[in-house]
Amino acid sequence: MTRVVVTGAGGFTGQHACRVLRSLRIDVAEWVSPRVGGVDLRDTGQVEAAFRRDHPSAVLHLAGRARPKDLPGFEDLLGHNVQGTWALLEAVRRVAPEIPVIVVSSSAVYGRGPVTQDPIGEDECCAPVLPYGATKAAVEALAAVYTAVGLRVSVVRPFNLVGPGQGREFAVANLARQVVLIKRSPGTLVECGRLDSVRDFLDVRDAAEAYCSLLQLVLASPSSIGPLNLCSGVGRRLGDVLEELAEIAGVTRDELQVQPVSGGATDIPHQLGDSTRLRAATEWAPRYPWRQTLSDIVADWETRIGKERS
Repeated sequence: MTRVVVTGAGGFTGQHACRVLRSLRIDVAEWVSPRVGGVDLRDTGQVEAAFRRDHPSAVLHLAGRARPKDLPGFEDLLGHNVQGTWALLEAVRRVAPEIPVIVVSSSAVYGRGPVTQDPIGEDECCAPVLPYGATKAAVEALAAVYTAVGLRVSVVRPFNLVGPGQGREFAVANLARQVVLIKRSPGTLVECGRLDSVRDFLDVRDAAEAYCSLLQLVLASPSSIGPLNLCSGVGRRLGDVLEELAEIAGVTRDELQVQPVSGGATDIPHQLGDSTRLRAATEWAPRYPWRQTLSDIVADWETRIGKERS
């Protein structure tokens, strides 16, 4: 039976990926945070022991930290994203060099430009401006190093994933949470960054299906694949997203009072991706309508806030 190790299995994307894999009758070895009895990816001994225990056919490497955005948290990002990926790939080299690994990077590696094409394709130069993007660029460099010594390491670059269950530190989740609070407590201000920013958002459930399609492809391929963009190909202005969330939550324009919060000079004003290569390779396409994604996010926050206040 095919068995896939999913690192970060308890995270926002990992939970959805595990569900899709099981629906395909694929055995899943869930590697979660060491704080909940899982594997510490920064510890090479633990990683090697886990590989010998689980005997996987492939690895989907989702584990990592996406925040903080500023320099004071850079060391934490380096430890989890770069050190964790190195320890994982080194363990594969020592214990199971024949299995394919999908390393999940990020569109943050592209930075804010200047870009030579819009939407952004995989041939665009990587020029990260945030600590997170810098660690993901380093992760891709590690993938290239281990590919050069014979491992089958494929790289995928997701753009902005959204959906129910996401933490409030992410833009759309934060906006949804705040409009739900306005409905419960009229007069509450929406604190947010630049509403004129344009982003390429993708439902996390669509992303999970894309990862699983890519896993099936790499299992059948003798070589590495990618990097491949994973995105919707649709640019959405954050201000328009806020208005849609408010409408879904039943908040009127008059009730929607915005308090701008500076995101700093490293904000990326516009980023739109091109996923033509991934779609051609896997025949994957997004299934969730945007309105359904936003409705599910609002419903999720209504439930979560209701539990907090009960």
